[in-house]
Amino acid sequence: MPRKWIKSSLCYPSAGNLPGVRGDASLPGMTNGAQCNSIARRGEAGDERALFFLPLLFANGEEMHGIEIHYQPVLPWTTSFETGGWEVAPVVSLATNWKGDPAPPELETTVRLLWNEESLCLGFECRYTELDVDELPDPTVERYALWDRDVCEAFIRSPREPHALHYREFEVAPTGQWCDLIVDRSRMSADWEWRSGMRTLARIDPLSQRWWVVMALPFTAFDGVPARGEVWQGNLFRISRLQAERHYLTYSPTHTAVPNFHVAESFVDLLFC
Repeated sequence: MPRKWIKSSLCYPSAGNLPGVRGDASLPGMTNGAQCNSIARRGEAGDERALFFLPLLFANGEEMHGIEIHYQPVLPWTTSFETGGWEVAPVVSLATNWKGDPAPPELETTVRLLWNEESLCLGFECRYTELDVDELPDPTVERYALWDRDVCEAFIRSPREPHALHYREFEVAPTGQWCDLIVDRSRMSADWEWRSGMRTLARIDPLSQRWWVVMALPFTAFDGVPARGEVWQGNLFRISRLQAERHYLTYSPTHTAVPNFHVAESFVDLLFC
């Protein structure tokens, strides 16, 4: 069958604040409260599933590429990313802060993503100069307000969500502590009672000043398993300190006046390969 290009537009209402989120979430360059991103996808004739994707073009002219998530029949459960299956995963860099400015090299952050029929697995590798963590962490229970310390985060929206401002938030600290919730920005609400069943793994190496964390997110948390070629949306983040100042790193910048990750308009495609 001949291939064809399919172009679609994603339009969302202007962003707002969740409880505890700093500042105004509106994006620069938005017109009449809407932000539209055009996506060109190549598929078989009559098939809109993405085989690959072009960059998203935001209102300020910035381009952001989607993220490939490679299939791995047996997901690795280790923080050693050079072996055990992680080596097949493309390396994604959190190279900017939330404004789009370059991230400090002292806080270099990379992410690897893999999946199988049971789970989506994310592995973060983070350089640091100082740690801001709980002294007596307990990874067996959820840690509320984990974003007040060092943390890596993933916001993920599957096609099964009721609307574009409804997504799942997952966080993991260098100590292995975790937090998960369902966010509905259309109602400015968050479900703290929800439990995803996520698992975490963590390791800190003071000698190299690096820490590694893994989060495994079961697809039961998303009410369905993706098919190969299926496209979800999401964004990746890190909060850390450098010279006592908090830094907010992102894959796709949110461009808010003050740090705010809850901007679904900045989500990029997540392609299950």
